[in-house]
Amino acid sequence: MFKIDQIEMKKDGNFYLDIWVLNTVVSDEVRNKLRGLESKKGVKCCWTDDNANLSLKRYFNGFARIIEYADYTNKGTTPEYAYKLTEGQIEQGEPHGFGRVISGYGDGELKFGYFQDSVHYKTEQGARTDEASEEPKDDEYYTKLA
Repeated sequence: MFKIDQIEMKKDGNFYLDIWVLNTVVSDEVRNKLRGLESKKGVKCCWTDDNANLSLKRYFNGFARIIEYADYTNKGTTPEYAYKLTEGQIEQGEPHGFGRVISGYGDGELKFGYFQDSVHYKTEQGARTDEASEEPKDDEYYTKLA
């Protein structure tokens, strides 16, 4: 398990993230990179970069808790507010598999279920999110399936 803080989202930006990750990629290169980031003090750059080979997020695969926050004055040392929480399976730093994403933008939003390449793909009941909506099932329906 690695805990890495103060990762800058983009170079010279005001948005950062802290991540706790149980990495599932068995690679000395990845483990060494994560150990180096974990031991480094201060801001680490950058989660995303125009050159994908320079993006730190490519090292993060497995199970994670990611807290994204803004800090306009102290380079990520004193977060002013958190605006997004991601928990669950990730692949190259993006939700992939089962997880939940809580966003504090606007009125807020909660998505949980299955993700594919950070796209919310299935609901908690297994229906695809792009299928026509139908009435929610009651307890009796699920009892019959058991």
